[in-house]
Amino acid sequence: MKAMGSNNFNRYVFAIWALLWLHCFIQYWAFAPPLEVIIASTSLVILAYPFTTYISTTLLRRAMSGGKWGKFTVQFVLLTAAFAIVLYMQMSILAHFERTGFFEGAFLFSDIGGPVKEIINVGFSALTINLGFCGLRFLETTIRLQKELHESQLQTLNGQINPHSMFNILNHIHVLLQ
Repeated sequence: MKAMGSNNFNRYVFAIWALLWLHCFIQYWAFAPPLEVIIASTSLVILAYPFTTYISTTLLRRAMSGGKWGKFTVQFVLLTAAFAIVLYMQMSILAHFERTGFFEGAFLFSDIGGPVKEIINVGFSALTINLGFCGLRFLETTIRLQKELHESQLQTLNGQINPHSMFNILNHIHVLLQ
């Protein structure tokens, strides 16, 4: 039963990654040739995956089990900043390919601003992606814990009913024997 819930959650996560790729693809389509659009969209998802997965699985689970939210927050901010820098580097590489003519007629990344401005811009994207996946993980954990709580409450109630049933049966047998 738990594996099925986990499978469903993993399908949702995969769907979110696919939607993120599709969103980037559609956003970039008007500004660049198809090859650059595919490379930019795919590289964004490939670069985002390790950061987001590490934050939303390993670090978030440690924080939830250990209660060290301050440490998690610092790690979250640092990894999101590192993710933003990596995204800026990706944009810079694609801009270089545009300027050198590798992608003909493309101006998707050519006119990016200075590093600080662009790192702040992509930082908001990185923050949104990381917060979204952490929220999904948090929701999954909350639902799983609520399900476990309900199952344990049901077991407790069953445990309370069974002794009474046994007592009632034995009492009924006793009455019949007299």
